[in-house]
Amino acid sequence: MKELEASGVTEAGKAIALAVVLTVATVYVPLVSAGLIFLLPLPIAYVTKRRGVQTGIAAAIGTGILTGLLTGPLNGLLAAFLAGLAGVMLGTALARGWRSSTSLLSLTAVVSVGLAGIGGATWVLTGMDTEQVREMVDRSLASASDLYVAAGMDQASVDAAAEQVREVVELVPYLLPSILGVIALLFAGAALALAGLVFPRLGEETRAGGSFSAFRLHWGAAYGFIIGLGMLVGSSWAGSAAGTVELIGLNLFLFFQMLYFVQGLAVVHWYVLNRKMTGFGRAAVYGVAVLGQFLLTLTSWAGLLDTWFDYRKRLAARKPASEISRPPGGRDDEWKE
Repeated sequence: MKELEASGVTEAGKAIALAVVLTVATVYVPLVSAGLIFLLPLPIAYVTKRRGVQTGIAAAIGTGILTGLLTGPLNGLLAAFLAGLAGVMLGTALARGWRSSTSLLSLTAVVSVGLAGIGGATWVLTGMDTEQVREMVDRSLASASDLYVAAGMDQASVDAAAEQVREVVELVPYLLPSILGVIALLFAGAALALAGLVFPRLGEETRAGGSFSAFRLHWGAAYGFIIGLGMLVGSSWAGSAAGTVELIGLNLFLFFQMLYFVQGLAVVHWYVLNRKMTGFGRAAVYGVAVLGQFLLTLTSWAGLLDTWFDYRKRLAARKPASEISRPPGGRDDEWKE
């Protein structure tokens, strides 16, 4: 028992050290931070999967404290939330063999809370207010405008583009819920994918329930998409509350659109695997899915309609008749594949 406990402490210590190094590199090495940030939850997730939630929580707390002592409180919060608590949730999901949709949504919720906490702490500790943010944006737009004018662009075109950017920036605070949700969803999806690639190579297999090709949301999630779209379309009938209804609908629509984009990609991934496509054919299918999303949001709509049509059941490649077995003495119409 003492040897097992000592081994657990050793693994937790290694996970803490690696998580701190990854956090510091993410913060202070900009050229690689875009890739490293998705690795942050993996060390704590690994020790959580092997040693349990209590060990994972202890490692998460240790990661946050050590990073905070070395690099400051904001980086400590980054480590505690994105490397620590997200890692505990990821490790728990993998250890218990949750469905891929349950794992993704649970991890997305934890990461969203973490991002909100980090953003709130940053706002308080830096002492910035909305007027200072507006002035900072105006200075940035003025500098960019001068640069483009110097490069030969028409002043009127530059001013029009700057005004459009200013309008978008002013809208950002009202879209923060969906922005945080989409960022958290992308982070969670990348972390799950990396865990599925890395952990088997470390001797920790992930269960079949976590397969991306099996990702399918509960049918009730479709109502989030439908309600958001309905509020957007019908906001003009809400009278004085039209602006509020439109913003709520837009937040719901943006988040659930991204969620069903993930389900659409899962269907595409399943199709590629089911048809055993390789090389150019596989790349072409993925390319069409991504291009269709950017142009017409087709992949999101495909993911939504999968709720009712279940493409994976309808499009599954059927076995040749010669490979379908029949029970001894049974009639042909008594046996189905």
